[in-house]
Amino acid sequence: TGVQTCALPILTEIELFDYMRHNILPDLIPSPHPYSKWDCVSPMAKAYFELKCRRRHYEELILEQAKYDAMMTMGQELGLSPWYVCSTPESIFFFDLIHLRPEWITMDLPQTTDFDRTDNVPKIVTLIDNKQAFKIALPNGGK
Repeated sequence: TGVQTCALPILTEIELFDYMRHNILPDLIPSPHPYSKWDCVSPMAKAYFELKCRRRHYEELILEQAKYDAMMTMGQELGLSPWYVCSTPESIFFFDLIHLRPEWITMDLPQTTDFDRTDNVPKIVTLIDNKQAFKIALPNGGK
């Protein structure tokens, strides 16, 4: 995957949520559970979202199969469209999981990103090309 670093703003998930609620989906509601398989829902859009914020820009973003499967199952149960939203220092990328056609591979990746469990473990993931996303500019200077 292509990795680029730059000095543009890096959002937290709370900032990404706030930006989406104030600029895109005013009815956005956060998940009531901090460790839920999804982060927020928009009743108006009939959609729910998993939010991720990356510190670097990648041309391809990783989505774990377990997360994808859980979101697809929940979407069918609730009648909502599942979306994966990922910010990088360049843009915010919205991936419609209904239309995504993942090709699964196994990669050795850190067990978690921001917690103590950083040892690599095998994970089944797909690499999603940013060209498959709806893209919006970052607040304060992104592309």
